Amino acid sequence: MVILGIIDNRFIIIDKNKSRHIIFKQILNYIKSNSKYSKKVLFYPEGTRKSHLSLTLDETKNIIKPGLLKSIYVHQKYPNQIMISKNKEKIFDEKK
Repeated sequence: MVILGIIDNRFIIIDKNKSRHIIFKQILNYIKSNSKYSKKVLFYPEGTRKSHLSLTLDETKNIIKPGLLKSIYVHQKYPNQIMISKNKEKIFDEKK
């Protein structure tokens, strides 16, 4: 499925070892390419894999790193939507 998506220009291959600025430029170039599927970009930012039951605001600030979401917000050129969910680990927990 992934190979077909790449051939049909539906996916962007991102090297997560590169900086968020380089990755964001790659996404902007994809949007500007005006291909059939480049008008909407969906990405899943990585979160922590630690099992926290509760965190204070200060603890959360130390865990969450600015990433693509910050780049999109600062850019302020394209509309965006954030979807927050919870309890995914009850369905799939890679640690267990």
